[in-house]
Amino acid sequence: MFGEFTEEARKILVSAKEEMYELKHPYVGSEHLLLAILKDNNAVSKKLKEYNLTYDVLKKEMKNTIDIEEKKKLADRILKMERELLKW
Repeated sequence: MFGEFTEEARKILVSAKEEMYELKHPYVGSEHLLLAILKDNNAVSKKLKEYNLTYDVLKKEMKNTIDIEEKKKLADRILKMERELLKW
């Protein structure tokens, strides 16, 4: 599968998969690829850093977003249980 990719591209793909595992996501998405690109010292990451988009900034925002989504899901479950209890 990786035969057609450059060494740098293969490195990015492997790093993206590591990011996926670390974040406990079920698939490699564009966000993981972007994290992997930012982690590497390449032309794209250098250009993005000019706009203050760094690995640390993106990772923090992703974790915050995930935390917010998890909290929303938990709040929804609690609200649903409370509604069910009120029916009794």
